[in-house]
Amino acid sequence: MFNNQYTLMTWQEMMPDLVQGIEIDNASGLVMLIILYIVIAFGIFGTIMMMTSERAKEFAVLISIGMKKIRLIWVSSLETVFLAFLGAFAGTVVSLPIIFYFHYNPIPITGNAARAFDTLGVEPIFNFSTEPSIFINQAIVVLIIALATALYPALFIGKLDPVKAIKS
Repeated sequence: MFNNQYTLMTWQEMMPDLVQGIEIDNASGLVMLIILYIVIAFGIFGTIMMMTSERAKEFAVLISIGMKKIRLIWVSSLETVFLAFLGAFAGTVVSLPIIFYFHYNPIPITGNAARAFDTLGVEPIFNFSTEPSIFINQAIVVLIIALATALYPALFIGKLDPVKAIKS
C-alpha cells in the first residue's frame, strides 16, 4: 500500500556543504574574535603599563615616607579594577543606542551583493542583534582582560626600589 519512494532527511543531511560552510564561518569568526581580544589586551596593558611607570616616583615617595608596599599594591589594584569596571560599563552603555538604532534601521545591501543574497533566498540587509548575552559576554571578556592587567602594577610596585626610582 505504501511506496518507499520518499526519504525523510534533515536539512543537515540534505546539504552537508552548507553545514560545512557554516562551521567554517563560525571558526573564522572565532579567529577574528581572538585577534580582536589580543588587540584589546595589548591596548589595555599598554595603558596600565604607562600609567604605572609614569607614577614610579610617586610610588617611591609614598614608600619612602612609610607606606607599606602591600597597601600601595592594594590601592593601585583597586584603581585598575575600578577603571576596568568603568570601561566595561561605559562601553556597553555607549554601544546600546547605536545597536538599537541599527536593529530598527538595518543597513541595506545593494548592487551585485543584493542580487547574490536574493539568489540564496536571503533578504539583502545587515541585521543587528539585541540579544543581551552578546553584550554581557563581550563585557565580561574585556573585564577579565582588564582585571588580568591589574597584576602588572602589583609586580611593578613589588620590585620597585625607592632610591633608584626617585633618582631617575
